[in-house]
Amino acid sequence: MNNKKGYLVNLFAVATLSILLSTSASSTAAEIPDHVRVKAAVDALFPEEQFNVWEFVKGDLNGDGIDDFAAVLTSHREEGERGERLVILAGQKNGSYTVLAASDDFCRVRYHYNLEIQNKSLLVTGYANLHGSNFSLQFRYNSTRKDLELIGENHIDSNDEERSFYRQSINYATDKIILSRKKNKLYKEVEIKMVEHRLAGLQGFNCRSYSDGIKELQFYINEDFSFKQW
Repeated sequence: MNNKKGYLVNLFAVATLSILLSTSASSTAAEIPDHVRVKAAVDALFPEEQFNVWEFVKGDLNGDGIDDFAAVLTSHREEGERGERLVILAGQKNGSYTVLAASDDFCRVRYHYNLEIQNKSLLVTGYANLHGSNFSLQFRYNSTRKDLELIGENHIDSNDEERSFYRQSINYATDKIILSRKKNKLYKEVEIKMVEHRLAGLQGFNCRSYSDGIKELQFYINEDFSFKQW
């Protein structure tokens, strides 16, 4: 994938051309809908790809006071598989965008994503189905690294009929792993202190192979609510 970092595109001109037939000649950049703006930026910054914008959110992620876009992009490969990327497009004062960070192959959820920007961090939630399992990844910008870092993750396996769930939460900022299980009125939670870990960056991030320095978890709450460690 060609990120073309540092390449500036005059987004106002591109987006205005895209909606020329449906807007007046006096249209301003502020009147351009966000979905048109982000698609125009993606097409200009990734000219060799044919990305579709599946989901996106707007907000200031790098703290410069200018709104950025976080977007999940999809593409269809020749072998029939769906390609997927999470990209951050940094807004510039002149209305253009640059690629701040771009993942490698992302998580390929079956149902949908929800993106939120809260306190200059990006929360990505992926849903396997409407009522079942989901996961969330939280990224925050590091100005020294010039990248977003994974600072937390949450994985939930749930069963609505049994009113049960199993949750694994990792907070890299507090060095804590919290395991919890619930079934009807029964609930158990175990907190584990992380010894060693590192923050994975969004640039080149792959959901199936990223490294946070944590070895495979050796803790689990069984269905009978006993705690297992091996």
